[in-house]
Amino acid sequence: MSPPISVPHHLSQITRPFSQTLLATLDDSHEIKVALLDGPYVFHSHPNNDELFYIISGSLIIEIMDGDVSDGDPEVEEVKMEKGDLYIVKQGVRHKPTGKMAQVMVIEKKGVLDGNGEIAKNIGGSRRNESSHL
Repeated sequence: MSPPISVPHHLSQITRPFSQTLLATLDDSHEIKVALLDGPYVFHSHPNNDELFYIISGSLIIEIMDGDVSDGDPEVEEVKMEKGDLYIVKQGVRHKPTGKMAQVMVIEKKGVLDGNGEIAKNIGGSRRNESSHL
């Protein structure tokens, strides 16, 4: 039997904005991560999976881009989130999170590439390490 995972403890170990820590893997197919988001990230999408955001503290705005970027005039909508809010970005949707000291739980498929083309890793099996950027 595994011990419980202290989400507040692991969040307290994250010191760099847009860093995340892998907490657990669910059914060997999905990863549960926590992250600190402070400031704007980049527009990106995940072509093969949804991405769930749950706000633990702080606030987050997710800009959702609707339309083709190549036509030069895509429409952007804002999803404003506060503590306790949950939002799912559907697969293939271009989005840009902007946090105000937002501590966020993220759930997505295992091995998903982030906006920088990196895969989140659980370094050395330690759940408290800052493992990658969103």
